[in-house]
Amino acid sequence: QPGFSAPAPFDPTHIVQQLQEVVRSKKSKGFIELVARLGPQELEAVKKAYASATGSTLIKDAEQDASFRFKDVLVGILKSREEYDSDALYQAIVGAGTDEEALIDILIGMPRSHLELVKQCYQRDHKESLEQAVKGDTSGDFQKFMTYLLRGRDETTTVDQERARADAVKLFQAGEGKLGTDEETWYQTLTTPNWHQLRAIMRAYEASPMTSHHHLIQATESEFSGWIKTAIVAMLTFATNPGEYYARRINESIVGAGTKDQKLIRIIVGQRHRLPLIKEAYANLYHRTVYRHVENDTSGDYKELLLTIIGD
Repeated sequence: QPGFSAPAPFDPTHIVQQLQEVVRSKKSKGFIELVARLGPQELEAVKKAYASATGSTLIKDAEQDASFRFKDVLVGILKSREEYDSDALYQAIVGAGTDEEALIDILIGMPRSHLELVKQCYQRDHKESLEQAVKGDTSGDFQKFMTYLLRGRDETTTVDQERARADAVKLFQAGEGKLGTDEETWYQTLTTPNWHQLRAIMRAYEASPMTSHHHLIQATESEFSGWIKTAIVAMLTFATNPGEYYARRINESIVGAGTKDQKLIRIIVGQRHRLPLIKEAYANLYHRTVYRHVENDTSGDYKELLLTIIGD
């Protein structure tokens, strides 16, 4: 078109030169300005060009040059999304005890297409399938729920209202409408349909006189307990408003005595593709910005890097 010029293609050369200087000078703060604002494709171009220019990898050099929480965030943003999620899941599984909270946060809203990439990374890096790892480190109903979750959710956007009403009846008959709970029916019904269809099921459940117009979250809280209740409530909350779910998780990591840095990092870095939604929901819920809350509760280069990722 007349007067229209395509944007110049991204050239990582200058950034790579500056990164080499940052690594040589051991001034790890220099990473903040150079990489924290880059998009995924730009970052991959920089990493590739850096490896070509230095014979090393940017992640390896960043790990050697940074430390503590600053390093956790920096290395996190240098990884691809699937690499980061794979490593975060590994950290949730290894060691003494399982971090069920982390498993829920990472997997609850993960699209099937992304989940498949994460599974490939996990198998490559840890010589074990993600399914085997999660199954070996969980038990009971939570293990069963995770097994369903790891099959991946339908990613279409079609909604079948009749099917939604039928599934709402099925959930009632497997839960509030009987003595005891048919957990398997709940797991399969809630983890399989696309998000639009799940929201239709939730609306149908609440609209039905048979359920006494209970919200599906209410039904979950009366039928389940422990981590399985937490996981299903998290899924239904995410289905209603993904930004609000993660906004609440960020707030939980900040309020109270001491910052729960591991949780804060996991959500800011792992969900940075959802940050616009999270920031909007946070402001609506807490009448202050994520930026200001994190700014007041962190310090040093770690704070500066988080704030640069968040953006005001």
